[in-house]
Amino acid sequence: MQRLAGGKLKLVQAALRLITQSRSLTSLGLRELAREAGLNPNTFYRHFRNLDEFGLQVLGYIAEDMKAGVRQLRQMADSSEQASHDTVTFVYHYFLANPAATTVAVRELHGPSPPYTAGH
Repeated sequence: MQRLAGGKLKLVQAALRLITQSRSLTSLGLRELAREAGLNPNTFYRHFRNLDEFGLQVLGYIAEDMKAGVRQLRQMADSSEQASHDTVTFVYHYFLANPAATTVAVRELHGPSPPYTAGH
């Protein structure tokens, strides 16, 4: 997955901020999202076709962030036992430090939005 930059990154980060305020990814409005990102609402459509595609990008952003951390730990581990222990510890601390990721994981991956739960 490519690293996000520019307006795309601003929109994803804005969604994560809004989600931590007791919101659901599926309940975010386009104008609200653009305002939080400091962008014109039309900018959204330069990066995403619709809100479903955007939601999948938010989930991918979280997953890639976590995978990068786990990958680094596994490369540094001296044994598979250490890698397993460090991975569990990392994931635990990741969710503590990133409440929006926790919210998305609980609400969206197991919630009512079919585009986000497909294949899980």
